Amino acid sequence: MVAPWGRTHLRAFPIPEWESFENTLMTDGRKQKGMARLMRYIVGSVAECPLDKQGRILLPQHLRVEANLQKEIVLVGMLSHVEIWDKDLWAEENQATSEHFAEFDDQFAEMGIF
Repeated sequence: MVAPWGRTHLRAFPIPEWESFENTLMTDGRKQKGMARLMRYIVGSVAECPLDKQGRILLPQHLRVEANLQKEIVLVGMLSHVEIWDKDLWAEENQATSEHFAEFDDQFAEMGIF
């Protein structure tokens, strides 16, 4: 399942992960103010994307437009899903994160990573 995630990228979920995400939205999401709008945006735009004969994901036009995907894309593994970014947008996002990496030290310490 592929869903828009803002206007920056798409998220592709294996069906079991997507179903878990939907369950969380249905239970915990209903308790959050304004969540109905977000649910409508994400769930209303989600698409099951088949593979072509060469194993490429066929993304619908509306999702490509929503995420500003141009000619080249980057796939980013995120444990439970894969993010699909326009190459140039990903470079900007990755550069910004790299420049502020030290700001994450406290979060790493809290998780016991460093």
